[in-house]
This record gives sequence, structure tokens and C-alpha cells, in this order.
Amino acid sequence: MGELTKIVLTACVTLAGGVILLIVTQVITRFIVDPLIDFRRLLGEVAYSLILNSNLLYNANATANTPEFQEARRQCRALASRLHAFSAAVPLYDILARIRLVPARTHVYDAARHLIGLSNTAANHPVNVVDQNYQRISQLLRIRVE
Repeated sequence: MGELTKIVLTACVTLAGGVILLIVTQVITRFIVDPLIDFRRLLGEVAYSLILNSNLLYNANATANTPEFQEARRQCRALASRLHAFSAAVPLYDILARIRLVPARTHVYDAARHLIGLSNTAANHPVNVVDQNYQRISQLLRIRVE
């Protein structure tokens, strides 16, 4: 085998290795990392929405008839739905939960249930029920909503 042939083969193998590496990293990025980042972003959205709407949800007896209160309730229900959808979209979810990159799936479902509870808040709901929902969501999703 001539020197030129060795150089060409080395270049082809190097190029093929680079292409394979690019494909593998793109697959990992698109199918694992991006959904994980989207899910983590959603957890931030849940915290943001709960903090933003706390004055409405904690004072339901005074704010229940306002459009802002109705919007806060709608946001809670939408976030609960999105938690289910986004947790289903993350591949290898159980492995990621074991290494604590995401909350356990049962915790996500329980947090969604508490968000639904908040979305059902009415004027006659006691403040302690709202507070219990807030505290459980915070614990289950490991977010701060103070």
C-alpha cells in the first residue's frame, strides 16, 4: 500500500468518524437534552405562575369575581396538563429521575393534581387548603414558591 493511499484512507476514516460523532451528538441533543431542558423550563414556569398569582389564589374570597382570578385558575389547569405532557416527552425519564435531574414521575403527577386543586379554587375555599396545595407543589417539584 502506497503512502498516498494511507493518507487518503486516514483522511476518509477521520471524516467518517467526525460525521458519525456529529450524528450521535445531534441525536442525543434533540431527543434527550432538548426535552429535558424544556421540562426544566416548565418547572420554572410553574414557580413563576404560582408566585405571580399567589395574591389572587390566597385571597379567593375577595378576588373570585375578577378576570385575573379566572385567568390564574386557567393557568394552573394548563400547567398541570403541560406537566403531564412534558414528563411523557422526556426519554429515559426514570433514569433521569434516579439521578435527580427531574422529579420522580409520581411526584410530577401529584403536583399536577395539586395544580388542578388550585384551579378549582372558589371564593369559599379556606386559605389553608390553598397553602397546602402550594406547599405540596413546592415539595414535589423541588421549586420555591414563597
